[in-house]
Amino acid sequence: MSGFDYMSFVEVWIWPLLSAIIGSLVTVVVLYKFQQPKLVVTPARDKYDSKSEAHYVHLIVKNVANGFLGGGTAVNCRGRITLEDGRPFITKWATRANPVRVEVVGVGAEPRIVRIVEPVYLEQAKYEYLRPIDEKSLDVAVRFRGESSCYIHEPENFLDQNYRPEKNRLPTGIHPFTVVLEYDGGRSREFRFKVVNKEGDSPGLLSLEL
Repeated sequence: MSGFDYMSFVEVWIWPLLSAIIGSLVTVVVLYKFQQPKLVVTPARDKYDSKSEAHYVHLIVKNVANGFLGGGTAVNCRGRITLEDGRPFITKWATRANPVRVEVVGVGAEPRIVRIVEPVYLEQAKYEYLRPIDEKSLDVAVRFRGESSCYIHEPENFLDQNYRPEKNRLPTGIHPFTVVLEYDGGRSREFRFKVVNKEGDSPGLLSLEL
């Protein structure tokens, strides 16, 4: 009776099996990589309308993924901004409607206009879907006519009676911040920008820089 040929067994059975497993793992990793969104963030070229009472500055978020096999969509994407002092914010997508509705209350000679915040829309304003080649605007800050401070623009700003929550306030100066786009199953790399808020009373003195 001949002995067991170990080398032949490895060559005929084990190596082909290992090769198949390794090949499958490589295929899965490659497919996963190609199906992930690829988000690029740049400052928007916001121009102030002198007739407006406020000036908003934005970031442009573009998904440059190629949509391989139908993938590459950033689902439930939200922008997390962190200031240099550590304050974190989830800002509003400019493409989402303001989370408020306006009602006229009272009858007679003095009806009042009341702004009512809708909790559902408040949460929805933080999330977007970016399919391959989609490009959408993300709010960063807002400044009002006659004021020197600006405010990081979250959906929760609408809960403040004056639309100016103190915790979001930035005085004049240069304020570095980072932004990361978080989405279902992943996140983008960290991008760095600066809120530049110059002295004066014109909202147009607010801008974003690299």
